[in-house]
Amino acid sequence: MIVLIAGMQRSGSTFVYNVVREMLQRRGSLHAEALDDLPTVLSRGGAAQHILMKTHACDPLSIALARHGAARTICTVRPLDDAMASWLETFALSETEAIDHFRAWIAMYRQIRDHALVLPYSLIDRHPWRAAWLVGRYLRLGAGWVESIMVSHRFTKAKVKAATDRMTRDRPGVRDAGFTWYDETTLFHRRHVFSLTARPARQRIDPDQLTRLRTALARDAAEAGLASSGS
Repeated sequence: MIVLIAGMQRSGSTFVYNVVREMLQRRGSLHAEALDDLPTVLSRGGAAQHILMKTHACDPLSIALARHGAARTICTVRPLDDAMASWLETFALSETEAIDHFRAWIAMYRQIRDHALVLPYSLIDRHPWRAAWLVGRYLRLGAGWVESIMVSHRFTKAKVKAATDRMTRDRPGVRDAGFTWYDETTLFHRRHVFSLTARPARQRIDPDQLTRLRTALARDAAEAGLASSGS
């Protein structure tokens, strides 16, 4: 099985990646990584029974396989301004970079959304066990409620925050990406969870910046059917 996790940035895609990773590992050999190049991932996967790729920018092959149902695809989504504000706060990158990254993701999402399981961030945040169950059902893995609850419990916000707050660049199993560093297995990065309570954009960035972000991507978001927090 080929599974693509192609969610919006800062929308719970890493949680879903780990749920899928845990479920597939119980059902055969697995090769999993974060990359924007499926041919490379397939090559590295060798004889693995399952291939899992996490990306925010699907390559042409990924898009083609998703659209033809040859790859099971999961997209997580979040109110666009909330996700962008979280991205800016987490990575301390520029407003222009945020707009460019999210615009590219929206363009990709429009090509695959009708061929994917789309999970809202609000569901992942409030009912992670149910999100895990929906993932298992979509992938036809036979994962019941007990397994879904157990797997989701491994990646609660509190546990992820505790682990990533302790993360250092030089720790074994941690990869330094320059602007951040992350666990090579789970892909959770430093400051992955800022707060145990989800905060809207208006509590993260100033009103003028929020207006600029909303205005810059208003047309893209509308064409993709994506909402803003609206407040």
